[in-house]
Amino acid sequence: MEEKIFLEKANKPTDENIKIGLGKVHAYLNKLNDLTKNYSKDWYFSKRSGWMLKYYDKKKALFYLIPLKNELKISLTLRESEKEIIIKEKSLDNNILTKIETAKKYIEGFAVQFNIRDEDDYMNFKLLIEKLIELR
Repeated sequence: MEEKIFLEKANKPTDENIKIGLGKVHAYLNKLNDLTKNYSKDWYFSKRSGWMLKYYDKKKALFYLIPLKNELKISLTLRESEKEIIIKEKSLDNNILTKIETAKKYIEGFAVQFNIRDEDDYMNFKLLIEKLIELR
């Protein structure tokens, strides 16, 4: 069950309280930061989600990361052209492909969310992000 840990606007995440809140998945946050080192990162507050970290370049957000207790929630939007290419990618996990194929379409594109709780989750998401970075 998802447990949001930064719901108060006055409680902006710090390196220390992120490390404590994320617990064992903090290592995956570091890996995501390494993977996306060429992207800007900024914290934003949403009344619905609490604090979230936006990974972006000059064109578009790559994804949003919402820190949860012992897990990471990732939210991203795919353009239609990106979706068409990614669903043909045989190296991606079937669960990820199914989420992408069935994603609801919005004006911005197809919205998809993933949770990272362990190494398998991270590795599957890493492959998707590498492909998305390559496409953009």
